[in-house]
Amino acid sequence: MLHKPRLSTVEYFEQLPAARHADMVRIRYMIQLQWPKCKEDMLYGVPTFHIDGQPLFALASQKEHITFYLMPKEMLSVFKNDLRTRNCGKSCIRFKKIEQEDMELLERIVKFVGTTFTGVAPKLRGFANIR
Repeated sequence: MLHKPRLSTVEYFEQLPAARHADMVRIRYMIQLQWPKCKEDMLYGVPTFHIDGQPLFALASQKEHITFYLMPKEMLSVFKNDLRTRNCGKSCIRFKKIEQEDMELLERIVKFVGTTFTGVAPKLRGFANIR
């Protein structure tokens, strides 16, 4: 059985199809901007972001969509009103293309989850839409 060589995060982003590259890099940059001390690796074979040693976010380029994973998955329930019309799995949100409103939602999720685990809040514009 042949195994794919393990990619670094840089190699992972470099090998993305052009149609996905810009959106994936935008999400990556947003996470790094919100949490500059987060560590990035390929823990699950995809770019995974850790804060204080805890893996919290991961990104994957799938055949039909970009997938944003949230760990622990229970954190998605905080945003259930925002996610009603989104394509979600148990621990992920799937996007065909990342629109501005998607980036705003992801930014709120990243801020909330990071704040929950660190106890430190970045400059906040808001969290979940409560209805």
